[in-house]
Amino acid sequence: MDNTTPGITDGIGTKRDWSALNALAMNVYRVLLAVFSSVAVLMIIWGGVTYITSNGSPDKTERAKKIITYAIIGIVVVTSTWLLIKLTASLIGATG
Repeated sequence: MDNTTPGITDGIGTKRDWSALNALAMNVYRVLLAVFSSVAVLMIIWGGVTYITSNGSPDKTERAKKIITYAIIGIVVVTSTWLLIKLTASLIGATG
């Protein structure tokens, strides 16, 4: 890569193009997606167990519904970041 190519410079002076930044963002995204998805699935299971064992108690039933609702909202938020990453990558001209 020559010095006229637009891009970023890392801390040691090596010129990088935007694809390197996009690849880093996608790797971080994949790790976070795996972690947050696992936590969300566990929370949905926990909410289901709480709901089943509530024995009709309105407080426990409501708490279980909130756990499941917030876990689903979390899944939607985490997966919608895919759009944000792809949009940002297309705006800066990154490939890959």
